[in-house]
Formats: sequence, structure tokens, C-alpha cells
Amino acid sequence: MAAATGSLRSKYRRLLKLISRLPEPARATECSAARAAFRDNAHASGAAAELLRTKLDDKLRYLRIVTPKRPGDTDDVDEASRVYVLRDGELEQRQGRREKRVADGTMSMSEARERHDRLLRRQHFGRAPPSYDPGTF
Repeated sequence: MAAATGSLRSKYRRLLKLISRLPEPARATECSAARAAFRDNAHASGAAAELLRTKLDDKLRYLRIVTPKRPGDTDDVDEASRVYVLRDGELEQRQGRREKRVADGTMSMSEARERHDRLLRRQHFGRAPPSYDPGTF
């Protein structure tokens, strides 16, 4: 029961965050309607609660489509990039991994140089890349 309440609470927060992206005239009415709907159905259980969760999921999907996304906004932390791998005929889903960077200290300069050289060879189809001469620009 506690897990369902936590899940519902996070969906409520997501709903309010998506509503906050709406234009000003619709924002206040949508926000008050969402709060009233949650308060009115706070003690619902069983099939009625499941129907309300389904409606909430539908509303979240709709708002993700309709609302404009602000720069730097992410919809959900748990819906970060995912990696899908096909192993032995089964589709596995994994959390996306962050790239290593020299700037945040996860990669040394020598590792970065090796990676850079490897990517250059890949870009030139296995051949050595042409020498770099900044004076030719």
C-alpha cells in the first residue's frame, strides 16, 4: 500500500509540474481541478481507484504532448534515456549510461586522447586521419 501511495504522490507531482508549463489562463483552472480531483477521491479503493489511476496516466500522457517544454526541463528522472539490448531473443531494458568526461574528472587526459584518436580513426573508416594544421584555415 505504501508503494502505491508513493507512486501516486510522484504522479501527482508530475501532474502539477506539467500543469505549471501551461499558459497562464489555463494554468490556474487546471491546477485547482487537479487538486480538487485528488481531494475528492482520496478514499477511493479497489476498481474505482484503479480507474482513477488510469485516468491520471492518460492525463499525464496528454499533458506531455500538449505542454511546451522549457529549456533544461526534464519530464521525469526515472524516465531518463534507456538502452534496449536483444540477448538470446529477449529484449532487455537498461538505464542509459553517462559518457565519461575529462571536465568532471571521470576520465584522465590520456584516456580522453586515446578515445579521441579512436573516434577519428572510426570517422576515417580505419585509416589514419589527415594531419591537423590550423594554419590552413
